[in-house]
Amino acid sequence: METYPEFQNTIKVLFKQMRGLSRHAGGVIITENSREGMPLIKAGGELQTPWPEGVNFRHLEEFGLLKFDILGLGTLRMFENCVRRILQKQGVKHPTFKQIKQWFWDNLHPDNNPLTDPKVYENVFWNGNYTGIFQFINHRTDGTTTEYEVHFQTRDADHSHGSFVRPEREKGREVLRLDDEIWTFVPGSARIVRIADRDSFAGGDFSNADVMRVDWLKKYKAMILKDLPNQWIIEMAAKTSEAPYAKMRIWVDKKSNQPVQQHFYDSKGTLIKKCLYGEVKTWGSITRPARLEMENVITRQKSELKVLDIKLVGKIPDSRFVVNNLGK
Repeated sequence: METYPEFQNTIKVLFKQMRGLSRHAGGVIITENSREGMPLIKAGGELQTPWPEGVNFRHLEEFGLLKFDILGLGTLRMFENCVRRILQKQGVKHPTFKQIKQWFWDNLHPDNNPLTDPKVYENVFWNGNYTGIFQFINHRTDGTTTEYEVHFQTRDADHSHGSFVRPEREKGREVLRLDDEIWTFVPGSARIVRIADRDSFAGGDFSNADVMRVDWLKKYKAMILKDLPNQWIIEMAAKTSEAPYAKMRIWVDKKSNQPVQQHFYDSKGTLIKKCLYGEVKTWGSITRPARLEMENVITRQKSELKVLDIKLVGKIPDSRFVVNNLGK
């Protein structure tokens, strides 16, 4: 750092971030004016630091350098876009990179977010409590439709509860995701029954896993299949046979980071369902598609999911996520 003082502040910040510690094919120096302070070579049409492929990067720290591997510049671009949207919400119409960098320095620098401060856990490690009103419309091949309205309370990927309020015959029915299990309470039989991720939700073309906010990264291994001009195609392969789908592909818009469409495959590699994501809306600080259309490729039936409302809440009672409390 004494040799290249212009890197010092950047290195100190990155050193405190989460970093991969594996052997890897290269690295990225993240700082301004890097060409002036770091020798570069041209390889494969790209400017790179002259580090051999596959070499462990630990020795670089002895020279005051740090390899910061978080899935490359694509992920850093996501961070930049996130801060840009925050500044836009704060009234900065066209944030410059200098403003984005300063906001990061002021608000996300590790030294400004001590882990002993309770506000860090409230604002940075927020657990995601929200309530939502969802409408489901199942379109059958005979021309009939059935509609359901479900009110959800969600804490995280392992804790989600839904109460059916329409139609009248379904009122009182409940569904609960608790860790890797999904349970339902049926008023007519007054029984609590465990159901599978891959089972149909409310008799439609969405599965329980599609609706009950499964932690996909826990069950699937993700990779970028294609990097298109305006979209990424992300492929997710199931880690075990217990996953609801053997494979999924998701098209993500680069500008908004929102999903555009999603394909679902069985263990034979056959396309079984397709989901189209519609208009994106914002509720407070939550931005997501407000309409999803799921098509069963085999039966040619379709189901819609409409997000009518979403609200962040401070706390959801623990009692809401207890199996034996269903129906009470």
